[in-house]
Formats: sequence, C-alpha cells, structure tokens
Amino acid sequence: MAYCDALLQYRNGFWNVRHVVTLTLNGFMGHYWLQSP
Repeated sequence: MAYCDALLQYRNGFWNVRHVVTLTLNGFMGHYWLQSP
C-alpha cells in the first residue's frame, strides 16, 4: 500500500509540474502573439 501511495504521489507531482510548464508556455506564447503586429 505504501508503494502505491508513493507511486500516486510521484504521478501527482509529475502532473503538477507538467501543468505549471503548460501554463508557463501558454503565457509566454500569449505574450509573444500580443507583441507581434
């Protein structure tokens, strides 16, 4: 059970990082498109 909990925590951490990266990329691209003529 502890192993499954650790695996779940690892997966949640991975998705959190991916979510932050996606938001950062979206914000960067949005800023880039706003700056383009």
